[in-house]
Formats: sequence, C-alpha cells, structure tokens
Amino acid sequence: MWEIQNTPAYAAREAILAHLIHNRIAQVPEGHRLFAETVPFYADTLLCCLVVPGGTRILIGEKKAQDDTAFYFLFRTTPGQQQFVPIAEGPGNIWLANRHLELKIGNDDLRAAYARFYFAFARTGRPPTFRHLPASSDGLRFKDGCPPETRWKAEGALWRFLDTATRTKLRIDFQRRGLFPTRFRFHAHAPVQYGTEIHDIDFNIWQSDGHVTDTKYELIYTSPDLAEEPKIKVGHLPLPGYITRRERWYTRFKNFKAALGQLLYMAVTLVFGLASLLALGFIVDGFGHQLVRPILETVAGAGWPWLLFALSTYCVLHFAATTFLTLDIERIRSSVLTVRPSLSGSWFDEWLYRAARRQVMRDRATRTGVIRRIVLALTFLATWLTYLVLVFTSLQLSWRPALAAEPGAVMQIITIFAQQAAQYIPMVFYFVGRSSLDPAKRHFVDLAVMLVFQGAVGLLVIRRIHRFWTSTSRAHRLRR
Repeated sequence: MWEIQNTPAYAAREAILAHLIHNRIAQVPEGHRLFAETVPFYADTLLCCLVVPGGTRILIGEKKAQDDTAFYFLFRTTPGQQQFVPIAEGPGNIWLANRHLELKIGNDDLRAAYARFYFAFARTGRPPTFRHLPASSDGLRFKDGCPPETRWKAEGALWRFLDTATRTKLRIDFQRRGLFPTRFRFHAHAPVQYGTEIHDIDFNIWQSDGHVTDTKYELIYTSPDLAEEPKIKVGHLPLPGYITRRERWYTRFKNFKAALGQLLYMAVTLVFGLASLLALGFIVDGFGHQLVRPILETVAGAGWPWLLFALSTYCVLHFAATTFLTLDIERIRSSVLTVRPSLSGSWFDEWLYRAARRQVMRDRATRTGVIRRIVLALTFLATWLTYLVLVFTSLQLSWRPALAAEPGAVMQIITIFAQQAAQYIPMVFYFVGRSSLDPAKRHFVDLAVMLVFQGAVGLLVIRRIHRFWTSTSRAHRLRR
C-alpha cells in the first residue's frame, strides 16, 4: 500500500468530508483520521486515506468494525468539478479514476509514479494483491529489527536499476511499443517487492485505459527480514451517485476479471492433467489391461472413441497453447492461493514454491555453462517428445479403434512416432516425412495424424532452441 502520512489543509479537509456526507457515500465518525497527498498524474487530485477507529461505523447500515479500518480514495479538489473515486478494490476502480480524473503520463517520471500507484492499489497479480514498487534504493520495506547487513544486500540487489547520477534513485526507462492504436503501450522493467521477495518484473502500461500488465522476469533477492504489506484492514466505500450505471457494471467486471482469470487457468490446467492421465493410460488398454476403457465407456457408452479423441485433441491443443508443456508453476500456485488463501504456508504451497523457483532458474539459463545448457535442452526435448509420442498414439487409436484389438499394433504405432521424432530432432524439414516410413507399417498411422505430429515436433524443437538460446542475449541486454 502507498503510505500516506501528510495531513491535508483545512479547506481541503472540509471539502472532502462535506462531499462524503452530501453524496451519501459515508458518514464520518468521531475519532477518525484523514491523510492526503497530491499525485502528479491526475490534475488537482489528492490521494486520501481515511482511518476509522474500531467500534465505529462509516457506512450507513453497516455493522461496527472491530478493528481500525483504512479507506483509500482519490478526490479532485477543483471547485465545481469535485470528483470522488474509491480505490484499493481492484483494477476496475483505477480504470474509473483514469476516466474521470483524466490520467496524464507524458514522461517517464509520471509513468513510474503511476506504475507505483497502480501496483499499490489495483490488487493485481497472481493472486491479486497489493505490491510495492520503491522509488529509491532505501524505499524497500523491512521488518523491525532488521540487521543492517540485510538492508545493504537488499539495496545492493537494485544496483542495475539505479540512476547513474545519484546511485540512490531508481530509474525506469519506458519504451513505446505497438503497431495499432489499441495496442500502444509503454514497456519497462522495474524491481517490485512481493512481501519477502524482490522480483525484476517486465510490465506494460497500456495507453488505451491505463491498465498495467506484468510478468515476473527474475527473482533478484529474498529474505525473511523483508516486510509484508501493512496488515491494516482495508475497507470499501460505495461509488457516488454521479457514476453512471454502465461505469459501475464495467468497474465490477474488471475487478471480477482479475480473479476470474486465476480460476479459469487452474480449471484448464486440472482438465489438462485429467485428459493426459486418461489419454496416456489408454495405451495400457491396448496391451490387454482394461483400466481406462471402462471409465470411457461409463461416461460415453459406445461412443468412447470420440471421447478419447476429444481428450487427446485437448492435450495437443493445451500443449501448444502453453508453449509446449512449459507450465507456469507460479501461476498454478497463485491460482490455488486465490481460491483457497488458507493453503498459504502449507506443505503443498511450499512444494509448489520450490518447484516454481527451480523452473525459473531452469527457464532463464542465463548463468549456466554451454554444456549444461545443451544437456538440459536435450533432456527437456526427450521428455516432451515422449509425451507427444504417447498422446498421438492415443489419438491414432481413437481415430481407428480397431487397431487397439490387433496384436502388437499399439507398439508399432509408438515405434513409428518415436522413429519420426528421433529423425527430425535436428530440425530437418518435413518434406521427406511420410516417405521415410517402412511401407509395411504405413497402414498403422493415418496421414492426417502423422502430419499433425510432425508439425508438433517441428514447433517443439524450434521453441526449445528459442527458449534456451535467446534468453541469454535478452538477459545481457538488460544488464548493459
């Protein structure tokens, strides 16, 4: 959260309280505290924090709060054009503020300040939460009693983001990107504190409505002495009556969308796991062990081949959509915590966290020797190719179910796909594809299935080479 400690001028204070009461937004109890400070990217606008003591109520008809509660909002002070927008609820509220308060980010300093504001109040990320983008090397948050050595290490981790003149202020360089007006955005890298971790993030400020999208690029420092976000309870204020119904619904939609994406990602991933389990397990049925077919027949009856075809196709499509089985474990972990926050700190959460850290170090491969990188690339290629061979075997069996009853047919199909995969690993073009097959075995695999398999293998090889060899050059460009 953005720490607001300044007391507003008397005139501004009275105008804010009068606006809250007159527009039936909130009633202000005794003992409240009001803080405010200006923000440079909205004209004549104050960023305000209204703290209400426990045992009082602020919203009409609401029960008394047991603990101190902070309400964050933006207030335009222009006489006759006063505007109130509550924040700290989601990206939809930031969109509403940009629309009513006329966002202006004409230079890098304003964009950096706006990004800091957005991360602090938009509740974005995976799972949606508040994050801290420091303005300088000493702007990180630490727990009380943190040793000086930890502070020095954490501040030193930010060295490549520091301004060359002062060596204390963070400099964020933005690049204009996009070919079409709807895709115009300002792209940059910046260090963001996620509780006890500091990540180098890759983020974009979209010119169309000011929303921010980001991706964790690299973990640059972690320590238990770094502080989590302030634990003060954050309250929610209603929108004023002059906000139109359309704007209200769109604001709710954008706030809901931030969490919906996590639910959909987790659901799609769970379906992928189940589909893979059934599709790969059906191969065992082809060797005479009835394990998966009874399940398919229970669900689809006599139409079980079509169900198997649908599961195998889903596996192939999901494999392609997630850059060929490079699953984002961090997103899976965040999705789980979005649905069940109580799992935070559990053994399952810890296992996912360690797996995500290993995946980050593996995927970046920026500090790994050439020999090790080659070994890693070949290992992953073998793993993904094995998966493709098995999935396409099930796809072929669902295409022609009679093959499952022929003795040795399943093994012949696996052998054909494996030979094709091994033959084309060196990125040989597929103009010789089907002609290289043994004519006596051609009837086991249909041409359409073989062409799709060859395309998947080719794209897989290209993707693997791209991931392991361009990541290094990208990292060097960031560190120049």
